[in-house]
Amino acid sequence: MESKYLLRYINNTFDVDSNERLFYQGLIAGSEFVTYNALKLYVAINVEFGTDAALGTALNNHVALYDDGNVLFFTLRNIALVGDVTDNFTFPNNVYSQDLYFSRIVVTGYEFMRFDGYRITLI
Repeated sequence: MESKYLLRYINNTFDVDSNERLFYQGLIAGSEFVTYNALKLYVAINVEFGTDAALGTALNNHVALYDDGNVLFFTLRNIALVGDVTDNFTFPNNVYSQDLYFSRIVVTGYEFMRFDGYRITLI
């Protein structure tokens, strides 16, 4: 429910050209989420990052989210990360959040992403 209010806030605050419903599940590397574009925002109803192996130490696995000005504003981290090759999104191999927006992500240690939300194109 909060994502509807967040989407309304985005539409009222920014000069929006279009809202596109977007579902993505796959590799983070090479995805559109890792490159900053001043004309794109992502509104996440749900967003989840996972891995099938503990890379480095658990404290080194994190996701940094950047705002519309390309400034770091939120970091997701799971300090209980363990390796489990059977499921990329099984706790404790994941971090999860909902009802937020971002312009891009920088990821350390997580290979997979599940995004359910909207791609906002600005004017």
